[in-house]
Amino acid sequence: SDPDAKIMLTTMGYFENSKLKGYLTSEEEEGYKILSNSANGTYISVKCDDKNYATIRIKKSKVKEKLSFKENTPFVNINTKVEGRLIEYNCKADFLKNKKYIKKLENKASKKVKKLSLKVIDKLYIKNKSDALKYGEKFYSFKTKELKELNIKESDIKNNISFDIDSNVKIERIGLTIKSIKEVSQSE
Repeated sequence: SDPDAKIMLTTMGYFENSKLKGYLTSEEEEGYKILSNSANGTYISVKCDDKNYATIRIKKSKVKEKLSFKENTPFVNINTKVEGRLIEYNCKADFLKNKKYIKKLENKASKKVKKLSLKVIDKLYIKNKSDALKYGEKFYSFKTKELKELNIKESDIKNNISFDIDSNVKIERIGLTIKSIKEVSQSE
């Protein structure tokens, strides 16, 4: 039988040294999922005109990271590639006849992915000095020699790390219904 009450978790917590450090907003959580390669099935909504949105369901995402040093401080270059399916489109433009609309949506979605990623990095690394995404740990594991040469301690990595993020979203159009539920109900 069904239980009388169901529990729904709505925020994601992050930890530092096995202690709860704080919580992420839903947008920060989306950014976290993207950067941790666990975004498959996540939805991204982008404006497709002044009042309406298009929704993309992430089918596959891959993050490539390059660890280096910029001005003698740890630097991470992140390249995110996302493939998604357009599952909702509430705007008037008939994008099937004109591929420039798909390209515009891909560009808007790419900017949104970058914004979400920067938002979670800002919260974790800039504001809270947390290494929840393990970039400090990765530097310590893979760049130990350079850290010693620059006299950077493991505990200082997360305090001085900087990031550059590029994102590229590719939309698949297979199986999309053009008219939204809103349009169909208004025409009846």
